[in-house]
Amino acid sequence: MTASSPSFLRRFGSWGLVILIIAGLVAWMATGVGRAKHGAEPVAALETTPQRFTVSAREQRAEPVRREVAINGTTTPDKLIEIAAQVEGQIVAVGPRKGARLAAGEVIARVDARDLEPQKVRAQATLRTRDLEYQAAAKMRGSGYVTEGDLAARLAALETARADLAVLELRQKNLVIATPAAGILEDRLVEVGDYAKAGQIAARVIEIDPLIVAGTVNETDIRRIRVGDPARAQIQSETLNGRVRFVSAMADEKTRTFTVEIAVDNPGSRIPAGLSARVTIPVQTIAAHRIPASLLTLADDGAVGVKHVVGGKVVFTPTEIVRADGDAVWVGGLPEKILLITRGQGFVAAGSEADVQMEAEPPVAAQGAIPGKS
Repeated sequence: MTASSPSFLRRFGSWGLVILIIAGLVAWMATGVGRAKHGAEPVAALETTPQRFTVSAREQRAEPVRREVAINGTTTPDKLIEIAAQVEGQIVAVGPRKGARLAAGEVIARVDARDLEPQKVRAQATLRTRDLEYQAAAKMRGSGYVTEGDLAARLAALETARADLAVLELRQKNLVIATPAAGILEDRLVEVGDYAKAGQIAARVIEIDPLIVAGTVNETDIRRIRVGDPARAQIQSETLNGRVRFVSAMADEKTRTFTVEIAVDNPGSRIPAGLSARVTIPVQTIAAHRIPASLLTLADDGAVGVKHVVGGKVVFTPTEIVRADGDAVWVGGLPEKILLITRGQGFVAAGSEADVQMEAEPPVAAQGAIPGKS
């Protein structure tokens, strides 16, 4: 065709040039198809080849760890006693001022006796008279001069006299306002000259040894806590040991949390009530792995877990955080021994194959594991 091209072009003009270009393209495409049929690899096939990554990993074993429930609470008194006046009258004397440490039975205030003593003398005399009258009637019971009705009336009068005297003696005893238990006088609400009414609060006494730490836990943790469990309270710079004293059997309607009270030793009542405290309660011992918190991975479904290698393939295992330990966490739910991916976990997906470059186990001793166990 090339030898006759000039005559071809002269005959057909510009249309001849177009025909020659199209013929060349067809020939080039036919040559490419032929190469593909004889084994040439398509570009698309190269792009679908999976890429294999190298990750760093280390072997580690689970250790026995105490699971703890943490509670944020407030210190409260073990007892709050409100002492009321039992009789009506004027305050004629007072005892220690508020803030004082009281022994059981210590006097806080006294009420004026007024004419109580003369009334008591008259009641004692009346009681002796009624007793003599009853004794005389009892001796004459069989003579016919005293009927059974008369004798019963004498006995009733005697018992009434005894009751009247007992009331006066009790009133005399209640003239003294005293604390029924040892504690700290938190407040004294009466002074000399005040007129107290029966039932009026005269003083408040608190007992803060033991000291109570009250807080709330969620519905998951409440099932792990029992009355009598050991506990540890961190109050400012001090750590106090104690035990669980109360576990609520019903959740709060608004917060859906349960109240827990821990009684801790407070020698000398040196730590006051009303302070913030953090309580930890060991609830069980489980096998867990200590890993840096940065190695935790979030799955598409929201599950928190760890990537490790099993048989050359990447595996994602959901885990449960048992406790925190600085920048690391103790997690449960993993096999006893794992090949933990420490670097490159962001480049590999669960189920993919990966080359492993072994890494030495960190020499730093883990905190939180139970000593003497491995």
